[in-house]
Amino acid sequence: MLKAVPDKPRGPACPECGTNHVVPIAYGYPSSETFEAAQRGELMLGGCMVGVGNPTHHCKACEAQFRPENRPG
Repeated sequence: MLKAVPDKPRGPACPECGTNHVVPIAYGYPSSETFEAAQRGELMLGGCMVGVGNPTHHCKACEAQFRPENRPG
């Protein structure tokens, strides 16, 4: 089931569903500003563990997480 998406595109196209309703994923301990941005749906909190291959973007439509540079094509 698809979730509600913002009114305007925010990021690169999702490799799973093709929508541009994508937000960045923030890693590390969030500041109050980062936490508030996540509550507003402007970004996704990725947790405290930062890794080289972690996904950098989250699709708000289909919940896919990806790195745009790893997309096929």
